[in-house]
Amino acid sequence: MVGGGFAGLLTAYYAAPLAESVTVLGRAAATERVPGLIRHDFLDVRRASLAVEAHRLWLELQARWGRRLLRNCGHLTLARASVAALDATCGARGHEVLAQLGLRREALPGARLASRFPQFVAGAGWLDVDACLIDVEAVTDALTRAVRERGVTVHESATVRGIRRSGDGWHVGIDYGAFGCDRLVITVGLGTNAVLELLPECSCRFPLGMGQPAESTNFIPAPAARAQFTDLALPAFAYPEAGIYGQPIIDGQTSGVRICLRRRPSEGGFGSAADFVAACMPALRGAPTAGAGPCGWVEAADGDFVIGPVPDADGVYATVGSGGSLCAFAPWIGLVLAQLAMNHDTSYDIVRFSPARFA
Repeated sequence: MVGGGFAGLLTAYYAAPLAESVTVLGRAAATERVPGLIRHDFLDVRRASLAVEAHRLWLELQARWGRRLLRNCGHLTLARASVAALDATCGARGHEVLAQLGLRREALPGARLASRFPQFVAGAGWLDVDACLIDVEAVTDALTRAVRERGVTVHESATVRGIRRSGDGWHVGIDYGAFGCDRLVITVGLGTNAVLELLPECSCRFPLGMGQPAESTNFIPAPAARAQFTDLALPAFAYPEAGIYGQPIIDGQTSGVRICLRRRPSEGGFGSAADFVAACMPALRGAPTAGAGPCGWVEAADGDFVIGPVPDADGVYATVGSGGSLCAFAPWIGLVLAQLAMNHDTSYDIVRFSPARFA
């Protein structure tokens, strides 16, 4: 394994019982401390179905490890009262996808939204009831322990310097040694192409970019109002048409309501996270703010996952996330890569995600 984030470690976790040995080259702890969001209200039914499967795998790991990994808070998609065709908004369309999949959901027009979630002032909301936040700290600790218990060797400070063919396998060189392997799995995000360049006779490269919000701010409520903004009372939320995404406070981990503006202002949108708060979250108006820290995601040019065998490199598999979704989908990605590495095949249909589309 080249890459020791969630995807890499989960691949190692699933592969370890079936392999003679598994070695991870790269950091064993996630550098992203922002809670990941598992939601199902995608506009694409296929993506939503994968989210359901990833959620199932997260719950399975939570039960197996005996550690709370997920915080059930739901995901609320908002729309303004002034939107003429509410049924055409992202919230309404995502709600329809939830209905197609038979998932729990609530439609909250005007008065019902105000009653259910008085933190917001908006024309309507659609709730993905079973959406949840991933406790990154808990997962990092539990997963690091789990892979070690399964006999996985982790070299956190390793930097890959060279890769060459060795019989039917590969020889991977790092600063202080070398490793031979039958299968090589790459999960290093934006650094994927740098690793692919080390593969002899492999011309495949992925058109990758780094996305990040135009603004990411923590709004810190007054002590008397804090309880209504924790994950026990406030769902993760989004106003997709305006590029607004937010998460509740997690006690002991985050200091405020995190609100991101994903794109520059557009007509009818908000010029800043503070503008959104002023219009839609009155209890946070005038609240002290703090920077929410760096946040970014790696995505392919077509916005979809990359996962599967690398062309012209037999026995090499790679993955890159899609628009910040890697954390949420990590167990599914790890299981797919482990199946590919051990069996050259997977029980999941991953044709649409094939790296070969960029060859």
